[in-house]
Amino acid sequence: MGVIKIGISLPRPLLERVDAAARRKGQSRSEFVRRSLERALAEEVSPRVLAEARALYAAIEEDDRALAEDFLAVAAETLPPYEEAGP
Repeated sequence: MGVIKIGISLPRPLLERVDAAARRKGQSRSEFVRRSLERALAEEVSPRVLAEARALYAAIEEDDRALAEDFLAVAAETLPPYEEAGP
């Protein structure tokens, strides 16, 4: 994999924090920034993935509701009536 040099602009206080963090980790500035960007991109969730997850959870919720309703119908037909025990 080739490396391409780029130029970015950072406010001085942010650059100072980057340099301090890189020193603490024993990394160069470039390595620290590269690894930080890789972590940030790995944690990013695309809108498509979120939409698919929402649709899946909605389907599961509907399946659970239908299953519960089916169970209640079967239970009502097969179980004896509920009677509260006295004190």
